[in-house]
Amino acid sequence: MDYRVSYKQQSSSVWLVFSEKTNIKPHTVTELTPGIVYEFRVEARNLVGHSPYSASISELAAQIPDAPIALADVPSITLADRIGLTWQPPLFNGGSPIIDYRLWFDDATEATFEILANNLQLSYTALNLVQGKKYTFKVEAYNIYGYSAYSVPVSILAAQIPAIPAAPVTIWRPDDVIVDWTAPDDGGSPIVSYRILIRQADGATYSTALINCDGT
Repeated sequence: MDYRVSYKQQSSSVWLVFSEKTNIKPHTVTELTPGIVYEFRVEARNLVGHSPYSASISELAAQIPDAPIALADVPSITLADRIGLTWQPPLFNGGSPIIDYRLWFDDATEATFEILANNLQLSYTALNLVQGKKYTFKVEAYNIYGYSAYSVPVSILAAQIPAIPAAPVTIWRPDDVIVDWTAPDDGGSPIVSYRILIRQADGATYSTALINCDGT
């Protein structure tokens, strides 16, 4: 006629009845504590009474983890041909330890590539990148139940600080001086301004002038 579903924590000897007189198959047992191993058993009932218990099975109450958080650039590592990345574990691991992180990137060609797997570190350096190209990264966490959703993606430019400008050329006029120079390699990111350092006649006093490339 129907079934009775019982369960208990594996560490306990006390069985609890979750469902009485149910015909729902398969049956979902709810309100369990993530990370706890539970045992389950079933009895059948007809007009005469309940059968003996079925053999019990053990299962970990767990699910896929939340997405990793705080994926970010590491400026001290990122250069024109590499990007340093770091992230933090998900706020909830699904009740099962994280056993892998998988990292993906998109190089703006509408194709996404896996660049890291079978990894438990919380950082990675992507190498052999194209100077001046922006890359978008995202990371997943994995436990025994599967991969999480992607983290919030982060877009990072493969670039570094510009090279040193060559020595400037000066043209002196009665009331001012023209300073000219050749633009250095921009490191993969357009130069937005220059700072001119001016040393006065006493040899110790300095002043500076900021020149924005947009004319402001």
